[in-house]
Formats: sequence, structure tokens, C-alpha cells
Amino acid sequence: MHRTIGNRVGFITVAGSLVVAGLAAVAGVEAQDVSPARGRPAGQTEKDNAVRVTPGPVRGRLPAYYGQVVTEEQRQRIYAIQTKHRLRIETLEAELKALRAEQRQQVEAVLSPEQRSRVADLRLKARESRSQKATSSLKPTTTD
Repeated sequence: MHRTIGNRVGFITVAGSLVVAGLAAVAGVEAQDVSPARGRPAGQTEKDNAVRVTPGPVRGRLPAYYGQVVTEEQRQRIYAIQTKHRLRIETLEAELKALRAEQRQQVEAVLSPEQRSRVADLRLKARESRSQKATSSLKPTTTD
């Protein structure tokens, strides 16, 4: 119990610090000199790093509980930050997915054909079991 509360407090503290740091960074991002040595991908210009606040409302999704505490201006700035990072995050997630697939193939290559077949059977049984549990949880229970 105490450990859970401590973890939550620590998470909230870290999250709050990240928000403050992110908002401070956004406020000065256009004036910041960004160079390849400081983390800008090759071929990217300073304008690509700038957070663009468009004239109309930008839509995004606020992190949990932010909607209850941020102003409309902060909300738009957060949405702009999310938009700025979205493409890079999606690219990295795709790379991570490919890397995990490559790792899985290499790990499976260690197994003999019989072992791979057995693992495939075990996966199929687990999938069927999950499917049956999901189906049975949807059925209404009757009490007599």
C-alpha cells in the first residue's frame, strides 16, 4: 500500500516536472539554436523543430488529468507538441516493431524444427483458450 502511494507520488512528480520542462522548452523553441550535434536529424531545419500553433484549434489527446488543470492556451500548445513529435514517434515505433520481429525470428532459428512446431502448437492452444474465455465472459450468467 505504502509502496503504491510512493510510486504514484513519484510518477506525479516526474510527470509534473516533464510538463513544466516541456512548456518551458516550447516557449523558447523558436529562438533556440538547434544543430545536428545537439540532436536534430540530418536534413532537418530549425523550422522543422519549431512548434507551430495554427490559427484554429488543434486537436489531440491530453494526458490523463491534464484536461482538468490546463488552460485553453496550454491545451493548444500541448497539442502542437504532440503533433510535432507524432511522425518521429510513429517512425520509431515501426522500427521497434521490425526489430522485435527480427529478434523473434533469430530466437526461433535457435530451435529445432520439432521445437518450433511445438511452440506453434502451444501458441495456438493459448490463443484458443483466450478466445474461449473472451466468449464465455460475454455470455450472461444465470442464477437459479
